[in-house]
Amino acid sequence: MGKTTVCRRVAELARGLGYDSAGVLAPGLLDEDGLPAAYHALMVSDGQRRLLALLGDRALDVIQEEDRELFARVLESHINS
Repeated sequence: MGKTTVCRRVAELARGLGYDSAGVLAPGLLDEDGLPAAYHALMVSDGQRRLLALLGDRALDVIQEEDRELFARVLESHINS
């Protein structure tokens, strides 16, 4: 079990006991070989998730559709600038 999983579970337990939890976790998304392909920034307080990093060639295969569209827009803006 990794650090992010432990932190997420502790935050869930704390909320269940009536405590407020806040902070940012960075859960990884694994490719089909079990290697990290991307990371999200996950807000502990409200569960909002944003793409944080893409790693390697197969990263776009594992991220969610809205993140894929955002990445394409950011990439296009850098190419055009």
